[in-house]
Amino acid sequence: MLGDDFDAALAGARAGEEWGFAALYREFAPAVLGFLRGRIPSDAEDVASTVWLDVARSLCRFEGDEPGFRAWLFTIVRRRLLNEFRRQRRVRAELHDPATMPAAFASGDPETIVLAEIGAADAIALIGQVLPDLQANVVLLRVVAELPVPDIAELLGLTPGHVRVLSHRGLRTLAEHFSRPAVTRAAGSEISELP
Repeated sequence: MLGDDFDAALAGARAGEEWGFAALYREFAPAVLGFLRGRIPSDAEDVASTVWLDVARSLCRFEGDEPGFRAWLFTIVRRRLLNEFRRQRRVRAELHDPATMPAAFASGDPETIVLAEIGAADAIALIGQVLPDLQANVVLLRVVAELPVPDIAELLGLTPGHVRVLSHRGLRTLAEHFSRPAVTRAAGSEISELP
């Protein structure tokens, strides 16, 4: 968090000072990109860039403190994400000959493969694949974007209690899905217990 420096960075950014916008970007961009990677891994950077263009255009209209800025920013993120989902639905899928499709298979120890190949960005992307959309949004907004429950509730049009329940269920599902026994069973291993 920028803390006391937030007001100065915001004022600088509004005045067109590069250092002010850069300070805001450095502070909030990782959370924006992390959230978007969890929802649309292949297009996260493109959508993040449109988010920051929107922020630059409408920064003069923002009123509030740092937590308010984070909530305002993620309102923009969510709108851009919904626009991207609509755009993707309109794009026609390219059909491929099944004979040219690569075969996906894993060999070796599943735990070693998972630990070696899944970095933080990949793990965030998997959240969107494992959880239903609403749970994924809540978990990513809570953990990656670090938004408080009331802000998430307002952003998604839910009650704070519903947000807490979705967050708890989502985190529990992720814990079960990524546990060592679940990973080894998912890879086709006949191991019933781990040493």
